[in-house]
Amino acid sequence: CGSGQSPNGEMFMNFMDYTSSDHIMCMFTLDQKTRMHTTMSQGTYRSLLGTHGLCTQNAAVPGPAASFSFATPPCAGKPFNAINTSTGGPTPGYNWSTNPAANVTISPSPTSAVPAILFGVPGTYTVTLVATNTLNTSTYSTILSVSACPVEPICLDSLKAIRQTDTLRTYTAPVNASVPNCNIAGKTGWLTGTNCYKDREKAQYFAGASYSNTPNPQINSLFVVFDTVGTKGNPNTQIYAKIWASSLINGTPSSSLIAQTKDSLLTILTNTASNNTPIVGNPLHTQSSDRIKVHRFDFVPPVPLPLNGFFASIEMPNSTPGDSLLIFSNTYTNANGSDSSAWVMEFLNNNWRRIKSKYGVNVKLAVIPQITCRLGIGLPEENRLKEDIHFFPNPTNGDFTIITSFNTPRNLTIEWMDCVGKRLEMKELKGVSNETFKSDLGTYPNGLYFLKIRSGNEQVIHKVMVFK
Repeated sequence: CGSGQSPNGEMFMNFMDYTSSDHIMCMFTLDQKTRMHTTMSQGTYRSLLGTHGLCTQNAAVPGPAASFSFATPPCAGKPFNAINTSTGGPTPGYNWSTNPAANVTISPSPTSAVPAILFGVPGTYTVTLVATNTLNTSTYSTILSVSACPVEPICLDSLKAIRQTDTLRTYTAPVNASVPNCNIAGKTGWLTGTNCYKDREKAQYFAGASYSNTPNPQINSLFVVFDTVGTKGNPNTQIYAKIWASSLINGTPSSSLIAQTKDSLLTILTNTASNNTPIVGNPLHTQSSDRIKVHRFDFVPPVPLPLNGFFASIEMPNSTPGDSLLIFSNTYTNANGSDSSAWVMEFLNNNWRRIKSKYGVNVKLAVIPQITCRLGIGLPEENRLKEDIHFFPNPTNGDFTIITSFNTPRNLTIEWMDCVGKRLEMKELKGVSNETFKSDLGTYPNGLYFLKIRSGNEQVIHKVMVFK
């Protein structure tokens, strides 16, 4: 080769042992070939090539074999993760189904490798997994008898007599010519507040069944929705919130006062006013002006509740002229079959009467007890961390609430970790006693997470399932 030398220039064959008997004559001489074969055949690792059976040109590849299980028997009302134990290659695609399919949710989709399956109602279900790849298709099914999930304890609950569809209202007290100062319309005061009848207290009844899922129930706080139209007076006036026991005979208020707490009228009026509230009634309904003030009365320490129901009441300020309270209610009805669970303590004899019985209308009061459970009754304080920290819901769609009920303030460190222990969030809190904290896990994918809470030398770790 070379410029001006072709076709008679130097050729590569002139430098090789180019003979017809050499099958690799284009690269190596026969002597070079012999030396390389000798080296490879006697080498430590090269000698194993071709003997391990892994390089057989036509080796059979196994097709898919569908299989799955559940770590615990599924029950209705709670999502369960299927454990996919299918084998085979190439990696198959999956399709999950149930028969019947009604009232069953497979999330995030039926083609997920490891879905969460939620059975909405009890029954007998056939769960089927089809695994498919380029070689074959495999089907595996199992029959499940799904019963209702056991009711889990609720360790933080807000009891509401007023439904989310109800509209918050306030009404004037009825005119009654036989009662002094109650004979002029517009001058009678308020049906659910201070009035000319000098009602001592207004109370809302909560049946024991409304908090039967809360073990060892106790009341932490009482939220009251006041109307600024009729809430005013001397800032130093003390307003009492009370908890009364229920009579075992007919469910009327008994003479047994369980607990009471108080705040000044100034403290109540300091709350921010708004034209609607999300905590009770229809959250989309707005008042004509910023009339709503929500105040929280705290019971410190929390007070144990009877199991057969209780009454939450607010004492009306009748002793000082000009002092007035007005509590929101739902829209009243005159129907005899309607709920008549709101009560009034009369001025003259301290007797309790239903508002329906005294004033002829059915209403429910916008008072919301917040109750918690105390699981470790009698434990020493240093061992109470686990018993005095509660959370819900679990599983969660992202919104998560942590509540504490310590008798003495504590410093806490709260950490969120993923399933392999990687820290996602951490916050430190000082002087925590009876508190409520919110966490948002909605930005994280579905799966298992760990909540770790530390205080001094103590710590608790809980598993939390995110299912959106």
